[in-house]
Amino acid sequence: MSIQKITGALISQSLEPNFSLATVNIDFSLVKNEAPAEFKPLRQELTATRRTKAEDGIPHITARKLGALFQNWIPRIPHLIRAYGRRAVEIAQSREANPKATTADGIFAEHVGIDATSIWAAATSGSHAIPLHLLACMLARIFSVSEAIAIWAELVFERKKELAEIDDTDPLFEQSQHLSRISIPREDLGEWDASARSWLQSADQANVKKQKQLMLIINNVSAPVGTSPILFQDVRRVWESTMVAIDSLIQGIPQSVESGAVLLGLSSWHIYPDILVLGDKQPSAKHVKQDDALVCPGGILTIGLHIESTNHSGIYWSLPLANLRYYGGPVITEKSLDTQGNHITILQLLQVAVGCLTQTWTVEKMRIVTFILQLWEYVAPVAHTHTDYPTSYWFGFLAQAMEPLQDMDHSLSKKQGLQLMSYGARRCPNFLGSQSLVPPLFGINNLTTLLSLLDTAEDGIDIIRGYAQPQTGKRKFYLIRYAYGSGNFQSYTSKHEYATVFKLSRDSKKRTLEDAPSQAAGHIRWVTTMTDKNRSQGGKLPEFKYDNERVKLYEDRGETAFPVEAELITSLGEGQQRFGFRWEAPPAVLMREYPEFDPKLNKYSTNETYGLFDDNSFGTVDVYEKDTRYIDFELVAGNPYEVALFECKAVGSIRDSKQVKRAHDFVPLDLVMTQLRKSTISRERMLRYLSDFVRQESRQELLLSMRALATVLNIYKMLPNSLVSLSVTSHCLCDMLWIPKHSPPSAFTSNFRFSAFPMSIGRTFACVALFEFGTCAVNPDMLESVMAMAVGDSIYIAAALLCDPIESPSPYEVRRITGNIGKSGIAMLIPPKNIKKEHCDFDWRVVNHNTFDGRIDNSFQSTSLHLRFTDYILPIDVGEHGLRDFEIYFLESVVSVHDRGKWIADLDILSGLRSVRLERIVPFYCVHNLRPDSPATELIGNSNLATIDNWNEILDFPNKASIVRSAGNWLGRLATVSFSVQHGHPTIILPDRLCWDCVCEVWQNFPANIRLRSNAMMTATGGECLESILSGENLQMTRGSDEQTLSLATKEVAHWNTIKNEWEFRYESVIQPTVPPPTQLGTDDILQTMSDLVIIC
Repeated sequence: MSIQKITGALISQSLEPNFSLATVNIDFSLVKNEAPAEFKPLRQELTATRRTKAEDGIPHITARKLGALFQNWIPRIPHLIRAYGRRAVEIAQSREANPKATTADGIFAEHVGIDATSIWAAATSGSHAIPLHLLACMLARIFSVSEAIAIWAELVFERKKELAEIDDTDPLFEQSQHLSRISIPREDLGEWDASARSWLQSADQANVKKQKQLMLIINNVSAPVGTSPILFQDVRRVWESTMVAIDSLIQGIPQSVESGAVLLGLSSWHIYPDILVLGDKQPSAKHVKQDDALVCPGGILTIGLHIESTNHSGIYWSLPLANLRYYGGPVITEKSLDTQGNHITILQLLQVAVGCLTQTWTVEKMRIVTFILQLWEYVAPVAHTHTDYPTSYWFGFLAQAMEPLQDMDHSLSKKQGLQLMSYGARRCPNFLGSQSLVPPLFGINNLTTLLSLLDTAEDGIDIIRGYAQPQTGKRKFYLIRYAYGSGNFQSYTSKHEYATVFKLSRDSKKRTLEDAPSQAAGHIRWVTTMTDKNRSQGGKLPEFKYDNERVKLYEDRGETAFPVEAELITSLGEGQQRFGFRWEAPPAVLMREYPEFDPKLNKYSTNETYGLFDDNSFGTVDVYEKDTRYIDFELVAGNPYEVALFECKAVGSIRDSKQVKRAHDFVPLDLVMTQLRKSTISRERMLRYLSDFVRQESRQELLLSMRALATVLNIYKMLPNSLVSLSVTSHCLCDMLWIPKHSPPSAFTSNFRFSAFPMSIGRTFACVALFEFGTCAVNPDMLESVMAMAVGDSIYIAAALLCDPIESPSPYEVRRITGNIGKSGIAMLIPPKNIKKEHCDFDWRVVNHNTFDGRIDNSFQSTSLHLRFTDYILPIDVGEHGLRDFEIYFLESVVSVHDRGKWIADLDILSGLRSVRLERIVPFYCVHNLRPDSPATELIGNSNLATIDNWNEILDFPNKASIVRSAGNWLGRLATVSFSVQHGHPTIILPDRLCWDCVCEVWQNFPANIRLRSNAMMTATGGECLESILSGENLQMTRGSDEQTLSLATKEVAHWNTIKNEWEFRYESVIQPTVPPPTQLGTDDILQTMSDLVIIC
């Protein structure tokens, strides 16, 4: 049958209903079906480029071919088709997911917006093509780009093989033979997958709340998607059963989940039925209402009835991929929905990091949240002193991640944040490095550490007493020693005083009714009472006096205070008890704590008034008989020079001298947080501790990882709504290729300040590629010439391409727009190696080069920049070899400038903006007063200064200093700057005003050879010969204002060519130093030295 007959049959509608265009070998793009009514509004939401591709381009052809191949597999699912059409229109009409292009999008304006190309291509290819888009979404949700393409390739191959094997007696034999000859290139399958992948990300954003709720449920279910070891059969069964089940749900027919297939379908197609969750973790079923208008009442999905427990985590799918590699057998590939199918925000990535950081802490998650937030609130006011601007302090951004989790309500953000913390602790043990684990509470709850962080020793006494109270078992005897005064141990001006940890029982001066001593319990202090009156007067002998002020101080606080004699307390010296001390002839109140004392020697226990260790009891003693008993104390925790806890280790003259078991020296979390609330901890000491903690040699990986997170935060601050792949947490941050190999030497010095890594544009793109895709680790040195990166529904663009050239974005700064370029994987856009300098012809009739009239106008309103792609693609090495499909590659891209729709020239914008021929006068640079008699007024009407008001006047350059007027038009300024620099003109960009003094100053900043070239333009008559002599390659490029400048003179020289037997005339240049012109040089003379200068207004 001829194509004319087929076309005529279509027009007359005389074809049989079951006839398919696929039965003949024709171009599939010739025929388009009318889209179902539910899909029709989608057409208006597509850009013109995407609409054309979907209706007439490769995506349309691919949709028709796939629909023809697999139409016999597709069950009746009319309700799902209609519901999906309405949902797709809802998503596309969301301005958040589908923004419209503006001039701020620059050269990428044509690529802005949601990519619904594959949906519209399927909708206009017949109802049997729409399910193929649904399958593409399922595969893109859980598999990577190369894996999904390999699955598609194998499905097409096996389906064609199946059709070719149909017996010739079958009524469908002839149709099957034609279908088996359909060819779909892998590149076309890649574009099909790319469109579905981009759509998924945009649709997730449009339904962020419901999608988040659904993923919370799915991530708690462990079930396989498919179980067959044969890919062809498994994908078909999963696809068909999922479509049938969800079609039933939409009708209001309840369904029960028996595998992960239905959950994968719901997350991929953005259908949200009510869910009934059953399980062992909760006593009763939980009904999650989602109120999706597309699902009829009664359409409830029950999870947990028939799902068998597995050792896997989440929804997973394992398939043998025979078409993944060029060589070898099928590759068994297993992917989980909780990693591959999940994209999270940067804040959520930090929540994973906190979970990884606290993985060994035996502290409940919400208490960790409270602790981090309270500690950061305490030290935040002084954190800037330990951080390099604009980097956030490492503890600060961890606290920022905890803020959504302090919500008292059980919000979705809180639930998901706690899940991600658990995920980080469970699945990402090495995300922040594997060198060492982080101790609980960063070691702050160590009693020694906490005491060293205090402002005063008195606060330490309260902490030690609070720490010791909860200790269980037999009470040990502790004593607190704290610093007071500044004397020495050889005098009565003691440096230390002592206090009890526990309240002690002792006889009171009061009597009972039976005239017996009453018992009292309380804390006791041994304080300094002997002071030197001459201590402040140097050279005088000490003269001691008794001072009981400190005794009264503590008695007023409800404690008992006794004087202390320092000569009875001696240091135990070096060794195991380096900071221990011995108390000879100890107070009776201490000895009573030890019933083990030998009763034969216990006579002193009844005589409690010996020496200065009186506890106010009555008795007598022979003062000439020396008490030889003692108690030894060993340091347990704290700073022995400030405040510390000591434990009794040996008692003189006792029956049993066994060692007392050392106490556990970690204080409760509540006690730490109490000190934060009471502000007893030094903020500066705490912050210094946190800085020292993270920069210890043993935690070098942790420091690098924290700096890496700070760098990622700096990058993504400029990328609103950007998501990162959860699978990136399977890599160790400190080993990522985009991180500089060596940390700055100041990282382990006393003047350490926390900072992010210095970044280049190549390192930024390498970082974003890894965090976006999760697996692509690229050498950043290969990406220094990249101007943009397209992946999924995002285009990441070097910031310099989207702002006025007067601005100087940071080298690492990128911007994000929602959109894509229709290519699979990650496309790194690079300019051609050598941009052609050819340009369109100019029209001499509109070239005026008028003199400057003092006005700064916008004469380039019709200028536009456009982006096109050449056919050059270069795969990027990521260390993976043998794959049939590459996931990351260079895509050669050309930026061209147009005026009123007419091509002017091709540009390399980034190279132009980095050129030494470009200088900027930023707004705050000018310090001159623009008076009416300013030299700028001398520019008006000056014949040595031309005005350029259209592209013809740029192309036919006037060979004199020129002002390009494109005020307030950043796109026009960017185009003219790039063209000017690219064609060798020294160029100065002005802000919103013209200051002639600034222009003259900046002119001197240009390299000498560039200024010489401009001088030579005044006298040059030798054309290209002189241009070659004055090229930048032949002259040393130096900056700065030397005492002497270089001037150039030319002369014509004739040479006899002995070979050609003729005279040759050429120009030679002579460069010699001359005295610089005087400062009184007139405006005309200055302009003549700027004959090649372009000033952009």
